[in-house]
Amino acid sequence: MDWSNDTYIFMSFVDGQPLDIAWNDLDYLTKTRIASQLKTYIDDLRTMGRMTYIGSADHSPVTDLIFATCPFDSEKEFNEAIVEAYHLTVPRQHIQKFLFGMIAHKERHVAFAHGDLRPPNIMIKDGNVAAIIDWELSG
Repeated sequence: MDWSNDTYIFMSFVDGQPLDIAWNDLDYLTKTRIASQLKTYIDDLRTMGRMTYIGSADHSPVTDLIFATCPFDSEKEFNEAIVEAYHLTVPRQHIQKFLFGMIAHKERHVAFAHGDLRPPNIMIKDGNVAAIIDWELSG
């Protein structure tokens, strides 16, 4: 069997508690430390090289429900797909003023992102971020 075109992410068990469950029991200093750690992790993701590609980490089709298209090679392609997706669902007279400014700007830095970073996907142990889980929407 040829598995050369498959992408795998290997994970191990992470001991801890999801942030949404732990949050109410944490003191102010612990919450502040966790927020600072998350900011550092997000900053690290944003500096993982300069990219123009927008899409899934393995270059498979975009895993966002509003798009029926494949990955994008540029911000311009991505913006055009957003406009097209909304034109299909929102009357044109309401959308034009909101989306025009987005398309008119020059290309910006494209950064790697988790795609589903929310409290249930942040594992906490001993008052620190132990892991960020659920990366299938990353890209």
